[in-house]
Amino acid sequence: MKKEVFILVFVLLTLQTLAVREPSEYAGSCKHGTKRCAGAIIQECINRQWFVKSTCQKGTICDDATKTCKAQTKVLASPPPIIR
Repeated sequence: MKKEVFILVFVLLTLQTLAVREPSEYAGSCKHGTKRCAGAIIQECINRQWFVKSTCQKGTICDDATKTCKAQTKVLASPPPIIR
């Protein structure tokens, strides 16, 4: 009975872990030393796993081109068309 409970708990925890992780977080998914942006977070690949290198300060965001923090620009939306 204990063996079956242990196996059930193990399977459930394994499935939960796989469901929570994004595919990009699995080992082997990135090249060592590369960087990427995730909103205001700069991540770096170390040993084929993504780690947080730094978090941009309030009002800044990670620039995808340079992988550095830059001021966040506000984009003004166009006014809606006038329908008559």
